[in-house]
Amino acid sequence: MAHTPGPWMAIKSPSPLNPDSFGVIAVDPMRGRIDSQLQGMTEDNAHLIAAAPELLEALHEIRDHLYTKQDIARCRAIATEVIAKAEGC
Repeated sequence: MAHTPGPWMAIKSPSPLNPDSFGVIAVDPMRGRIDSQLQGMTEDNAHLIAAAPELLEALHEIRDHLYTKQDIARCRAIATEVIAKAEGC
């Protein structure tokens, strides 16, 4: 599965019809430019969508490393960090 690589960021993106609208941009760090952009969503949805690449990466890491009690603590820390991003914290 291929998707636009992260990082993705939630940004305020007001429009004439919705001054409180948010959007999501995908930034290409190698080229320093915006690769794609979504607009016209609520702030909560923008934060959740922006966290998608990191959520997927965290799930892969949790799946691949959950073997010992130490791994549980590490996976919990990863999950906590990504949940905070998804919730806009």
